[in-house]
Amino acid sequence: MRYQCQFRRHSRWISADTSNHKAAAKTLAEFIELFEAGRVDRDFSFIRLKRERLEQEAREYQERLAIQTKHLIEQVLPEFEKVHRSGGIRRRGDRKETKQVSTQGVMGQLRRVLEGLTRIDEITAEHVVQWGEAFVEGGRRSKTTRRHHETSVKSFTAWLDRTGRLPSDPLRGFRRTHVPKNQEIRTRHAFTKEELVKIFNAALQGPLRQKWTGVQRELLYRLCMETGFRAAEAGAIRKRDFAEDLTTVHLAPWFAKSGKEADQPIPEWLRPKLSLFLEPLKPEDFLWPGGWKEQDDGTWEKRGWINYKGAGRVLKADAADAGIVIGQKAKAKNGGRVLDFHSLRHNFGISLRGLPKEMQMRLLRTESDEVWRRYAHPDDIQDLTERIAAVDSRVRIV
Repeated sequence: MRYQCQFRRHSRWISADTSNHKAAAKTLAEFIELFEAGRVDRDFSFIRLKRERLEQEAREYQERLAIQTKHLIEQVLPEFEKVHRSGGIRRRGDRKETKQVSTQGVMGQLRRVLEGLTRIDEITAEHVVQWGEAFVEGGRRSKTTRRHHETSVKSFTAWLDRTGRLPSDPLRGFRRTHVPKNQEIRTRHAFTKEELVKIFNAALQGPLRQKWTGVQRELLYRLCMETGFRAAEAGAIRKRDFAEDLTTVHLAPWFAKSGKEADQPIPEWLRPKLSLFLEPLKPEDFLWPGGWKEQDDGTWEKRGWINYKGAGRVLKADAADAGIVIGQKAKAKNGGRVLDFHSLRHNFGISLRGLPKEMQMRLLRTESDEVWRRYAHPDDIQDLTERIAAVDSRVRIV
């Protein structure tokens, strides 16, 4: 009789025709013990049993892996994003479900705060504090921005606790950075007419920046100034987003900071310049490519120049060529004004003066009176002449 050895890759023989009866009897006893224990099948083989054992070990490994994966930050974040995008994250004291507002911004804040961590059980108040101190070090970022990041990570850990992914919320007693109500928000200011002319001319005459020609950069500045688009929103514009007569441009909700779609009007004088620029492009081509990346699930993620604020960098370089220094550190040189790429949105807000307030807020894509005041600067009485001139059908200064 022959059966397959469970430890060796060959068969073992049990034969009566042997000179060593003692060894044969021992082997037979081992076989009988295995057979009675059910460890050898009727074919005297361990193959099926070994396969079952391997399958059981594989199942146990997958279960352990699933438990470990359940606590990985990169595995949990997409689930949180889906819930947040659907309005399932509630703010404290708000009985209504949150709107689909700035989900992408929240996810970007979370990834910045959680950078360097792998598992959700590694999130601690000490880590958030250390990250926040490094975030505002040097004065490049404000305490208000730090507080926004802390709010996002607190909502994330509360959701982890609420869904049973963590036994308790590690940031339950964590206090966000205190920002006094009377503390000035880092408000930008609008460029003057002379500054814009210099920057536009410097862009047209300047070298390639961010692989963009001077025409591309000048058009980017003008489009943002004429529509109020932020740099990331302008980076999402494709040829197909424009109306056939170029009277409006459409912004999809997943690209907008507010999470709402928008159709912004384009002034008549800018349409010929846009027409020449769009002519060689395909419908799916971005006007300023390299900023957004479509994921496998159909969502869009900030990449490239949008992710590292390349638009602000090229504007700063063009402004320097024009003899204008911009940025927070140049506030004193600019008469107390803070100028950067976002200032173009302030130029847009100021250009709306003379229109009804409701129309201004609609074009600024906001329902907040505070946001309207921030961009429209209604209390600024030093430019009354410009305000009167703007009444004429939203005629631009430049």
